[in-house]
Amino acid sequence: VWPIKITNILRDVGEDALAGRVYLPQDELAAFGLSAKDIFAMKVSEKWKEFMKFQIERARFYFSLAGEGAASFDLAFRLSTWTMLVSYQTVLGEIEDNNYDNLTKKSISWEDQEASYAATSIH
Repeated sequence: VWPIKITNILRDVGEDALAGRVYLPQDELAAFGLSAKDIFAMKVSEKWKEFMKFQIERARFYFSLAGEGAASFDLAFRLSTWTMLVSYQTVLGEIEDNNYDNLTKKSISWEDQEASYAATSIH
């Protein structure tokens, strides 16, 4: 559950900042020389990029562990779990593709992907 939660937080960080909220760990921001003030400024600095690289690397590590654990599930549950894990990791890749700008750009969400898949399967 943790890598999914952090991925959602990373995806929504700009939207949350516009609403005056920061859900990122303050101690980890400080370790990279950042604060909530930097997030509210909505500027993608080199410090921000390094912070995001760290967060994404850690989330991917936990996704990897979750994938290994899912290998022991029975087939139907294993496939749906791996599909979800891959979809959430896609969000991390989109943040990277946006040059770590998750302050002014939002990656597609799992819910958006589900809606897209459902619409595609209907046609």
